[in-house]
Amino acid sequence: MEPEIKKIFVGAMNVTVHVTKADKKVILTRLAMGFEQLAIQWAKGDRHARRDVFTYAAMLGVDLQPKAVIAEALGIDNQTIVDAFLRKHALPSTPTAPEIRVKAPPDLVDDDVVTPKPEEPGAKSPKAAPLPKKPQLELDQYGNPKPRDTAFIQAERE
Repeated sequence: MEPEIKKIFVGAMNVTVHVTKADKKVILTRLAMGFEQLAIQWAKGDRHARRDVFTYAAMLGVDLQPKAVIAEALGIDNQTIVDAFLRKHALPSTPTAPEIRVKAPPDLVDDDVVTPKPEEPGAKSPKAAPLPKKPQLELDQYGNPKPRDTAFIQAERE
């Protein structure tokens, strides 16, 4: 039954229809007319038509960004600016793999590594500033944080 339905569908979509387009008589298939209507609805901002156009474009491999028209409209100077911006803000094309770290068993750890002593020149002991204490959240009887008062918010901001 499926091949018969497919044949009927293809036949119905390929029926030619006489259409008046810009005061001219044109012969189109129903399929072509459907895509013309879809394009008109999409241009008017119909959200369902937008979804369908993007779906068909992805399925058919159609690029909806007319790069040549944009480049021609911008001119050389503006296009150079746009290209530089895109190069600057472009994401890396190949995602970098995360570094894999493996902890060695204690018997394989190097014990002969020499660390510089603080009195030696060039040795710096990093002094980290103490982190400010964050006020603890008070919980209500259900375990949810209680509403914050202005003193709590001010302390958290500092």
